[in-house]
Amino acid sequence: DYPQINNYKDPKLIIPQHLSVDMKIFEEFYGLFLWRSNEVRNTFTFRGDVSNTYIDIKILFVEALNEMALALKLVHNHATGKHSPIQTDIELTK
Repeated sequence: DYPQINNYKDPKLIIPQHLSVDMKIFEEFYGLFLWRSNEVRNTFTFRGDVSNTYIDIKILFVEALNEMALALKLVHNHATGKHSPIQTDIELTK
């Protein structure tokens, strides 16, 4: 059985299973690869430093295709503890 995403709060329940121990120190970006019925089949992590994370969108999409994902959810933390998106967050998700 795979966990499912049924609403916007569900990634908060699923991501902790995949978090690194250092998540509160480093920024991390997760791609959740979804399959039928929004089942999370796998995840992919980009790890940054204390204030940034670099995402190579080509690698993310290659991994999504390798997983035969039907959808992709993107999630990341702010190691600084701030919950508001910064400009690069907004640009990435446009």
